[in-house]
This record gives sequence, structure tokens and C-alpha cells, in this order.
Amino acid sequence: MQGGIFLRVDTARKIVRDDYVLDAINSIYRLHKEKDKEDRRNEVRKVLNNAIIMTSYGKCSFYRILDVVFDKSVNDVRVSNEIPTLKDYYSKKYNINIKNDTQPLLEVENKVNKRAKLPNDQGGPTYLLP
Repeated sequence: MQGGIFLRVDTARKIVRDDYVLDAINSIYRLHKEKDKEDRRNEVRKVLNNAIIMTSYGKCSFYRILDVVFDKSVNDVRVSNEIPTLKDYYSKKYNINIKNDTQPLLEVENKVNKRAKLPNDQGGPTYLLP
């Protein structure tokens, strides 16, 4: 431009953070260490419910967190007849070894089930690791 003001506006639709949900959970626990266990869990739910997360393994996918499930572990969730637990699923499919079996699970909105039911779909919730 000649002899005038130049204004450039850039709108960001998504801000992508480079940290893990488990780190955020641990940070919330440290911030509220004086509270009892159930109050800390409620604080975690308050911060994370309806948050959008992105997986860093497999296909890069976005999910909305519906709930943070503290009463189930990676060994409790059954995936299929061939792969008995969520821990085995992550190990076989993505070569990820889960070290903390007691971490909470993230119940997320399953976009595939929302669009159309698949023939072999059990219809249960979808869980991810933080």
C-alpha cells in the first residue's frame, strides 16, 4: 500500500496445545491438593468436560470429552474378543506401553457411532487414555 495504514487480521479457529491430558489432570491435582479426592475429581471434570482433544497416535483425530471416568482402568475396559483390554489394544495397535494402569479414562464422543451404526458395533462408550 502506498501512503496508508495496513491492517492484517488473522483469526484462529483452534489453538492446539502441546501437552497431555494426564499432565493437566496431575496439575489440577497439585493445585487442589488440600481438597479431598472427590473434590479434586470434580475439579478435573469441571475443566475437562466438553474440551476438545487430539490424539497423537494413529490418525490425528479430534474428540470431545464427555466425562472423565475414575472408577475404571485400562484393564477393565474390554475392546473385542481378539483384544481383551484397552491396555492390550494400545500395545498391539499403536505400540504404546501403558505404565500407569490406574490413570482415569476419558469417555469421548464417538463420531463414527454418531453418524451411522456399524454392523459389528457394540454401541458402548468410547474410551481414550489421557
